[in-house]
Amino acid sequence: MPAQEPKKGLRYEILVAAELKTQRQEFDGKSLDLTSFAFNVNPPPFVSNLTRIGFDVSVDLVATSDSLTHIYIECKSSSTPEYALKQGSEEFLKAMLEFVALQSFSETAEWQYQYVLVVNVDVGKDLMSLFKDMSAEQINRLMYRMKKFGARKYGSKFNAELISTDILRRTLGVTTILHLSDQYLKERHRSDSNFRQYCEHFSAQWRTSRSNAVPDRGTIISQGHPCICFLCKSKTHDNCTEIIIDGFICHIGNLSKILRRVLAAYEKMKSPVCCLIRSREIGYSISDIAFDERISSKDVAGALSSALNNSSQLATSSISLIVVPGTYDIVVADTIRLAERVRSAYELFSGKYNLCKISELKGLGMLVKTLIAREVLRHGYKIMTSSDDYLVEEDIDGCDFCEMQ
Repeated sequence: MPAQEPKKGLRYEILVAAELKTQRQEFDGKSLDLTSFAFNVNPPPFVSNLTRIGFDVSVDLVATSDSLTHIYIECKSSSTPEYALKQGSEEFLKAMLEFVALQSFSETAEWQYQYVLVVNVDVGKDLMSLFKDMSAEQINRLMYRMKKFGARKYGSKFNAELISTDILRRTLGVTTILHLSDQYLKERHRSDSNFRQYCEHFSAQWRTSRSNAVPDRGTIISQGHPCICFLCKSKTHDNCTEIIIDGFICHIGNLSKILRRVLAAYEKMKSPVCCLIRSREIGYSISDIAFDERISSKDVAGALSSALNNSSQLATSSISLIVVPGTYDIVVADTIRLAERVRSAYELFSGKYNLCKISELKGLGMLVKTLIAREVLRHGYKIMTSSDDYLVEEDIDGCDFCEMQ
């Protein structure tokens, strides 16, 4: 597939990044909305000993949300109008090898990865059928093609055993093929000033030198994000996790170990509706948290709370955590039980949730009460609230339940 830049002065990847950043994509009855994602058009490679596939994996673009979701994007452009992308196309096989390697890594590191292959050519019927049906025969045929192609392209270092029908099916399940023609992107560049601004921004980002390769269990770091480092004294970062949350990079040393300690302490307290666990009981202190001086203690606590709650260990549990600003102790709550209490504390005459009625929240202080109430309502009932939706100590005179911290 002879590839070249479709428009002089701008790489196809830059145009694609600007398109995905500025507009929701609709295709085949589906949609892809990356407009709120942070884009990196110059991502570092995943080195071969990390992917285990035998070669460094380098994608064109990475789109990252304020969660554990990362979208890896490969762009393939051709100057041959009659060309159609097929299952046996070299460009498709190469992209799928990269996506499978990333999927294998993501399943080990417990990240949520998705993949997009963007092309400026037609997509063959056989390839469309593969994504639609994913029959056993189609999966097997693609697996053999990928193994043969990988061995020919990468030689003896290529790890063909990584390519199995199971991981191939899982990878295809989170992969999208998107068609963006040169003519369409050229028109967008001509008519949309916002699109042009992003092209300029991404072009400047692309011209900067590549950062270092992705470390073990690391993630793509978008430039300009302030960093919060929590419980990390490692030089190799083998067990570290990095999550982009609320505009901050949270670098956490051995996240699984921290959560095990928190949950063990919670169970030792007989799993109450809500409780406060001191940081010293979990094995850390304020000195184990480092962050940019531009970040407030409240923002640090908020970002760490989101990072802990979004972890795979808690994603399917009934536990919600809130890190306390300043002390960085952790409040643990049974999401369902506390959410029921908060919801029942809603007062029609004030139109607010009266947290003074909830005995389990006594002594936590106004800010922490509001934070944990918002968290459990969001997870327990999908109710989105703000701080103004709550009554706390300072709002009520003579409240029998009030207890200032």
